[in-house]
Amino acid sequence: MRRYAFALGLLAALGCATLVAQDPVSGGAGAPSADPVSTPTRQVRVLVALARGTADRESWLRGLALALAREPGVSGVLRARDESAYFDEANRQDCALVLEIAAAGASGSRRVEWRYLDALSRDVLAEGAYEAPEPTERDLSGFFWDEVVAALPAAVSRVRYTAFTLKGKPGSEVSGFSPKPLIVPESGELEIVADAPSTYRWRATVPGSYPAGGVFAFFGTEGSTLELPDEALPRWSFDVGLLMGQFPVLRYERRFFSDRAFAGIELVSYSPGILLPRDPPPEGGPSIFVFLPLVQPGFRLGARLAPADAAFRPYVSTGAFARFSFPGFRLFMLDPIAPFGLSPAIGVEYGTSRKLVVWAEAAMHWYFGPNGYLVAASNPGNVFFVKGYTAIEIPHVRFGVRFAP
Repeated sequence: MRRYAFALGLLAALGCATLVAQDPVSGGAGAPSADPVSTPTRQVRVLVALARGTADRESWLRGLALALAREPGVSGVLRARDESAYFDEANRQDCALVLEIAAAGASGSRRVEWRYLDALSRDVLAEGAYEAPEPTERDLSGFFWDEVVAALPAAVSRVRYTAFTLKGKPGSEVSGFSPKPLIVPESGELEIVADAPSTYRWRATVPGSYPAGGVFAFFGTEGSTLELPDEALPRWSFDVGLLMGQFPVLRYERRFFSDRAFAGIELVSYSPGILLPRDPPPEGGPSIFVFLPLVQPGFRLGARLAPADAAFRPYVSTGAFARFSFPGFRLFMLDPIAPFGLSPAIGVEYGTSRKLVVWAEAAMHWYFGPNGYLVAASNPGNVFFVKGYTAIEIPHVRFGVRFAP
């Protein structure tokens, strides 16, 4: 008998385990599924208007704000400053919902009347009333507002649906309309749900074009559209400048990575140059031009440290060059004293327009040659470091203008 009893007990245990293993939500294949908890798909700001005469007004407002702020459908809770015109205040503050609260009662109990209203249409979206014992400050930040908070998702879902269309180049990244930047899809259009009226300060990074930004005021008008500007970035530029205010500098640059990087060629010519004597020349003296038999071609690359639409754009660059001399303008050869060198520089440019920029930079020449002391002797007073085959010149200033198509 004990064996039979043990077998029956084992079968009963297995049956219970099978029931426990069933889906706890569906309760088995034939059981109806539980209703999902409705959560708002939008986030709105709520303006709270508490009727005058409420005891301990500050505690009531603080507790209600805390209770609402915990809800996923609420992006912000504001208090009405003007009880007679809080709908206008709600629209100015981009609040889609207005919550009116009135409380009255005595002898240790309170009757609370509440209603949610659409801030734009002023339609009543949800309303109700309930009685409760006089709340403590702990109650006000918790269960006292359960009925009001429970009606919030339904009220949010009934707020007037308004949207506008954002048009732009596919791949454009736009910030200012949501917590995270939005990306324009391949269709070139993106629908953005927004409360009306509302104001947005936005900025967009458009592939291959100048960054754009501004302020967009949305009033809920059907068919409202914001189109991103699409002004193409220049692919190349041409510079004309002066080295130390005397010798011409010509540059051609190609621009890359949304105009953050550049690479190009450069030519510095010491013939002709502008003679800048220390003392005024006597009448009938030498020409104001100087001709030194030397040219300095090279290449350079660098990076701009500010976006393409900034007024001031600092930059850093480095370059390499070769020096060619032509004694007596008859023989063309590498300079025997300092044939090669490097030229790091820092500078800033100011855009008077998209096509014209003025720039200034400080650069130094780091020469390489047979003997650094020969470089110093050929350029007296301008070299501050000499070692072995190298010599570094005191930094000098260059300035000029840049043209971009």
